[in-house]
Amino acid sequence: MSNYRAKKGKGKAQRIKKMKRTQKRDSIIQNKLLWDVALGVVFTLSFSYLIFFSRAFEFKDVSITATGKLGHIVFDVKQDIFQDLDKKSFFSARVKNTKANILSNYPEIETVTARRIFPHGLFVELYERKPVITWCYNKVDCFLMDKNGVVFNSAVDIDESLILIYSKDETIPLDFSLLDKLIDEEKLSQIIKINQAFNNDLPVKLTHFITDSNDMLHALTEQGWSIYFVLKSDMQMDITKLKLLFDKELNEEQTKNLEYIDLRFSKAYYK
Repeated sequence: MSNYRAKKGKGKAQRIKKMKRTQKRDSIIQNKLLWDVALGVVFTLSFSYLIFFSRAFEFKDVSITATGKLGHIVFDVKQDIFQDLDKKSFFSARVKNTKANILSNYPEIETVTARRIFPHGLFVELYERKPVITWCYNKVDCFLMDKNGVVFNSAVDIDESLILIYSKDETIPLDFSLLDKLIDEEKLSQIIKINQAFNNDLPVKLTHFITDSNDMLHALTEQGWSIYFVLKSDMQMDITKLKLLFDKELNEEQTKNLEYIDLRFSKAYYK
């Protein structure tokens, strides 16, 4: 009986000793995990500071190339970029916002591309907005317009290589500003198509158009008479009518003495 108790007591002591060793090992593991977590937090914070706040990765070099006639604004754009990215990190700077600011501040720029150059550089390309139209509210207030109907600069002189369009409303709207879209892109494309037809396929030349930006379109010829159109999705039928009219009915002398050709109806009328 005494031997049994001795063995039982010895077994219990061994279990307690083993439990203490296990608890000690678990405690060491827990302490090691805590240290690992702490070191990880410190490393993450240090790395984040290095990337987002340290001056080691601030933008310092900005290179710009520009197409067309944009050379005169390159210096100003560069200054604006440096101001916008001042003390900002290579990794955290929102270059997308910088591009949007450039497009907003310089209407003559159509598109901007920007590429980061590690560790603190930025390469920017500026693409010129090309004029296709001179849009005039009167003979004094004229503006350059691109193929999308967007006005982006004042027209100091009338460029004869551009299509000349006069607005039916000769008064500039009070809310007018550069980068406004004054005419629907599809309607403008039809005007461009008509102008090309007169330049390439028809025996008369145009001086300018008059439109209300909606459906009304008048074309004025060099001889001083008018052609009336209704702008629609496809103007090819009207162009074909004109070609047949000049080929089959109107000779050179008749063309000089015309008052108008009216294409607003199913049949072409002239006087």
